[in-house]
Amino acid sequence: MLEEYRIPYALVLTKIDKAADSKRLKNVLHLKNVRDKCASISCFPQIFMISSHTYEGLACFLAYIAHITGNLNPDEI
Repeated sequence: MLEEYRIPYALVLTKIDKAADSKRLKNVLHLKNVRDKCASISCFPQIFMISSHTYEGLACFLAYIAHITGNLNPDEI
């Protein structure tokens, strides 16, 4: 439905602290292949991996959101 209405979205993998690094890589590559086969036009290219337990990946994801919404001023970093 997001694609149909051309609403931008991002793919976010959560609970990454539960999987080994090799499993994370396998999952990301699989998800990327599925996304590419769907010929998505609304999906942002970056796939985010986040852990709410360890906060891994959260800062990058929040910075990306701030950047694409225009709320991140590079001079303030």
